[in-house]
Amino acid sequence: AGRVWITGITWGEGFPLVNPIQSTIPIAGVGTTFLTLVDASDGEVSPPVIASIDAVQSPGQPLRLRITGENFQPGARVFISDDATPWPQVKAKGTSSLTLKGALKPRFPKDVAVAVRVENPDGGSATGSYTRGRS
Repeated sequence: AGRVWITGITWGEGFPLVNPIQSTIPIAGVGTTFLTLVDASDGEVSPPVIASIDAVQSPGQPLRLRITGENFQPGARVFISDDATPWPQVKAKGTSSLTLKGALKPRFPKDVAVAVRVENPDGGSATGSYTRGRS
């Protein structure tokens, strides 16, 4: 149980590194060295969990949504409804909060529950929904 540091050299440019810690250093003619930290406690990474999705209330400002939960990895992406493309304006605060900005109002019709999916870089995901009220 615990964490394990893994280091090595790869000659492939598409070598999959994982968060939370990764560092690469290209070495001419040799390849790329990498360093990553892996939680080896049980071999599995906990998927994200969505506890709530709420509007951020700011008078005179466009709709923003805050997703709170746990296990949001750096680089987590947010998908609205059945979109194949992630929402482009997401700001993370640690591993428990994501804030969506941009032209959200048209994506969330009044009184309609719309699916919101958080996907971590390791593939783990969670889905919740948000219903915009009449205000």
